[in-house]
Amino acid sequence: MRRAAVLSCLLVAAACGRPATAPASRPNVLVLVMDTTRADRCGFVGGAHDATPRLDEFAKDAVSFRNAWAPCCGTAPSHATLFTGLRPEHHGLTESVR
Repeated sequence: MRRAAVLSCLLVAAACGRPATAPASRPNVLVLVMDTTRADRCGFVGGAHDATPRLDEFAKDAVSFRNAWAPCCGTAPSHATLFTGLRPEHHGLTESVR
């Protein structure tokens, strides 16, 4: 549990923005992670078109990955893998935090 809390703090700190000296030519990147959202309910992937109007509008000019797979079945280990690039057996968070 403590490891998950530390990892969460590190992820938040890393996501707090770029330093003032960073060049402005870097692309703007937004990673939108939606836990327990079914793809067939999102209009931009063919679901009910009135269910997610704001997300559908955003997706018009965005890149979406429609064949993505989670590295494991838990939310916390999957997010840790997403943000570190390491598989769960390497970053150590192998169970979801409750």
